[in-house]
Amino acid sequence: AAGTGIPSALPDLGEQEENPGSRPPEVEGKSEQVDSVAVAELVAHLRDFGITSFAQIMTLTDEGLRRRLGRLGSWLYQVASGEDSSLVVPDAPPMSQNARVRFHTPTEADETCAAIRKLANYLGERLREQRLKGQTIALMLWPHTNVRRDTRRLMLNEEGEEVAVTAAEETIGGQMILSRHTDDADVITHHALMLFAHYHRSPNRYLQVQLRIGDIVAVTQSYYPPPARARGRATRKL
Repeated sequence: AAGTGIPSALPDLGEQEENPGSRPPEVEGKSEQVDSVAVAELVAHLRDFGITSFAQIMTLTDEGLRRRLGRLGSWLYQVASGEDSSLVVPDAPPMSQNARVRFHTPTEADETCAAIRKLANYLGERLREQRLKGQTIALMLWPHTNVRRDTRRLMLNEEGEEVAVTAAEETIGGQMILSRHTDDADVITHHALMLFAHYHRSPNRYLQVQLRIGDIVAVTQSYYPPPARARGRATRKL
């Protein structure tokens, strides 16, 4: 049955109890990670039987893969179906976190400040959930203007590519570096509003506002070993 893509073409790994080391690891839930070596061996084994794409895996059944490959087979079927729910743990924290609000109509300064506070609360909560802290706060504003210009300006986007923008798409803003990393929403709000006060001009109304937290580091729990208990008699100083 080699190359046919049917479950019988796969070895019955679920019954190989005499050699537990050859059995692929089982996926218990979101808190566990799949062994990359076992996955590589599984992919190589599937290729030996002519299975080289997720489309071929979709022709199999979840029950058949689970019976022959354990829970790793069920996980493989979920990946092929686009229903994988396992937790992805990054090797390094993201460089930045950002959030943006788009207004339906040009918005005055007070409503823009209220949106900035909501963005700061959202980013602060997200940083705390991921145990991250940032040190750079950047604010970008899209001012509304009634003047239409035919002249376009070349600018660099986030990917470093040159794009042509009109006057209505131009942004204003800047960034501030804090003295220490933080995930406090009030601190983020305070400095973001300071940036807004610096760049805002009284006649301006805004179409969008974006807040970005950069220079992010992961927060690790400090470990304090328990105090050592004295054993026997105390030693005397010489």
